[in-house]
Amino acid sequence: MSIFSDESVLLIKNWEAVRDILNAKQRLEKELAQFLQSLEIDLKNTDWWQNKWVFNKQSSNSVYISKRDWKSDDEYVVWIGVEGFGPESLFGYESNATLYVWVPAKWHNLAVKLAEQVSEKESDIIGEIALKASSGFVIRHAVTQCLAEEIDSFEERTRSQIINFIAHYAHVIERYDELIKTSMAE
Repeated sequence: MSIFSDESVLLIKNWEAVRDILNAKQRLEKELAQFLQSLEIDLKNTDWWQNKWVFNKQSSNSVYISKRDWKSDDEYVVWIGVEGFGPESLFGYESNATLYVWVPAKWHNLAVKLAEQVSEKESDIIGEIALKASSGFVIRHAVTQCLAEEIDSFEERTRSQIINFIAHYAHVIERYDELIKTSMAE
């Protein structure tokens, strides 16, 4: 009787291939992180970027933008970005990576107000509005997963989806600048 399951024996017998696959996965994760970082150049080349926007890297699989004016106590009050941008969420069976408009818990009331305002006043909504906004999310939208046969169009399609979402909500949320600044002062 062996201490190893059939699956473990299969891995052991093919350890060189397993090692190669694990190394390839690490490289893919780095390439996806570089892809996210490259979005900064695209955003900085838009006509609206000069309105005091900043690009922030939250982690290797999460980036967001905010405005310089929307910072309080070294924390940005409104984030517009993407999170969970990894191989499992883009190519596998885990939850999709998420595009979002988010407000930290400290400004929970602002998240609720923004969700209400966007819901009432905006006609072009991308994603789902979180009217309760208890998680801090104002809006969430899944990044489209990529099937193996679509890999050649991944970069263009995914870049376009992320940039379009961020640009759209940069314009939308910027209209509520006064509401944001008033909430920051409370």
